[in-house]
Amino acid sequence: MLTLFWGRFFCGWVCPLGTLQQAFSYFFKKIFFKKRKELYHPYQKIKYLFLIFLLILAIFKINLLGLISPLTIFSRGIISFRNIIAGKILALFLLLNKYTDLFAFDRLFYWFQENIEYFSFKSTRLTYVLGWWLVIILGLNLFTTRFWCRYLCPLGGFLGFVSWKSILRIVHTDNCQNCLRCVEHCQGACNPHLKNKWIKQECIFCLNCLNCPEGNLKLISQISNYRPERLNYQKIDLTRREILYTLGGILLLYPLFKLNLKRSLYSLPLLRPPGALREDDFLNQCIRCHNCIKICPTKFLQPTLIEAGISGLFTPYGNGRVGYCKYDCNLCGLVCPSGAIRNLNLFEKQKVKIGTAFIEKEKCLVYAQRTGCLKCFLNCPLRKKAIISVEAEEGLYGPEIISEHCIGCALCEYVCPTKAIVTKGVSQKNT
Repeated sequence: MLTLFWGRFFCGWVCPLGTLQQAFSYFFKKIFFKKRKELYHPYQKIKYLFLIFLLILAIFKINLLGLISPLTIFSRGIISFRNIIAGKILALFLLLNKYTDLFAFDRLFYWFQENIEYFSFKSTRLTYVLGWWLVIILGLNLFTTRFWCRYLCPLGGFLGFVSWKSILRIVHTDNCQNCLRCVEHCQGACNPHLKNKWIKQECIFCLNCLNCPEGNLKLISQISNYRPERLNYQKIDLTRREILYTLGGILLLYPLFKLNLKRSLYSLPLLRPPGALREDDFLNQCIRCHNCIKICPTKFLQPTLIEAGISGLFTPYGNGRVGYCKYDCNLCGLVCPSGAIRNLNLFEKQKVKIGTAFIEKEKCLVYAQRTGCLKCFLNCPLRKKAIISVEAEEGLYGPEIISEHCIGCALCEYVCPTKAIVTKGVSQKNT
């Protein structure tokens, strides 16, 4: 609503990613491009076409809007850097404690572990992906001020459409000589120097142009009595050809979004959180907020990369190598804001089957090396029901999984010393 009155003020005054880009743009311009003029480029229309592209994909149940929101990119990028730095500090504490054997380092390590959220000795692959994504966006400001904001940001494109009828305007006095001083520090590249051709939809109201040494630019409202000249301005004009190209791109890329490269290679269905909707509905409903991943106490839930295809990018899945689904925990359903994970009570959650474990006997200590080991059997919450102990040979007992009773919590996979157990996901019944 405020955009209808004040235009794209959010981009210029509120957006944290925009602020961070502005800082990097100022730094790069100060060092490398001191005389660069901030003029409008026709490629700035890409963000409007990109927005149309994403909205049409959303209609066809491919939800990517949550991945490229500037707020999402900023928060996840900063958290990723924090996790990387936290892991390095923890590793340093361990190294110092190993060689100095000082109690102080030991206490620092445990304080850090208890008070820094989501700490990890090994940064996950997603941590580096999100971190580098933010680095790339910031690095692009070397070429153009606020590169993401001008050319790619779909939120900026949406606010640009909305701001078309906003009441604030920039106008010139009759004394303006078109000296181009105003475009030296324009953050939106909206051509404030051109009379009647100022591009309102690109203006983020940084107000730098109002620092005109001659005072020839003014900010007025549409209802103001100040009328030095007609209040005309240039609008973003999306041509029919550009829109057709966008629709053609959707037709070409839609099969790619539905393609699952990793699953086609390994044929391992994903473990989804207990209470998750059926796969297509889950991908459509999930907004990639990662609340379930953050709250998972065992780090069982992890974000996907290519495991669920492009349409399933960053959605939560269970990784039995990293953690396991606690039998007495239903937190993921409680924190899901979109309904992609149903809010089940503990009794209902314990009845949900998210997968089935399988033993690869050629890796199992009992069957392959004739060595006693029943860690999977002893740790299973459904011991003697989902997994039983059978005599492999005289005096040697090994595990056997009863598929119809296994719920796929992956605890057996997590504790297996030789990684001889693999847990495959199943489609959950949405009752």
